[in-house]
Amino acid sequence: MVVNGKEVSISELSKPTIHELLNKYNIKNTMIAIEINGNIIEKSEWDKEILKDSDVIEIIRFVGGG
Repeated sequence: MVVNGKEVSISELSKPTIHELLNKYNIKNTMIAIEINGNIIEKSEWDKEILKDSDVIEIIRFVGGG
């Protein structure tokens, strides 16, 4: 799969869900959105969404500023 433009092996995840992906890369699940294959995934679905080798994932961080 591709995460933010980088090839990542799904076998690196013990359970291929969005939460596991975030845990592996120490990404806090606040102030982010997840897009898989062009579709925004609701936070309530992050434990249910099973990732596949063919997925293209974007992790989008919200940044405040003025």
